[in-house]
Amino acid sequence: MRLPRHLLDVATIGLVFPVASALGFLAGRAIGGWFDAANAGALIGGLFGVAAGFYNVYQVVQRLTADEEDGDTDRR
Repeated sequence: MRLPRHLLDVATIGLVFPVASALGFLAGRAIGGWFDAANAGALIGGLFGVAAGFYNVYQVVQRLTADEEDGDTDRR
C-alpha cells in the first residue's frame, strides 16, 4: 500500500520538529560544557533547534501549497 506524498510530508513535521529541538539542546549543552556554561549553551542550542524545526515546517507547508496549486497532491 502506497501512502500519498502529502500525508508523508505532514508526518515528517511530527518527527523532525522534536528531533531538531532535542539535537539542538544536546549539542548546545555539550558545547556549553566546554566553556563551563552548559545551561546557557543548552538554551542557545535549544533555540537553534526550535528555529530549525520551524524552518522545516515552513518548507513542508511551502511544498504542500505548491503541490495544491498545481493540482498534484499525489506526486511521486
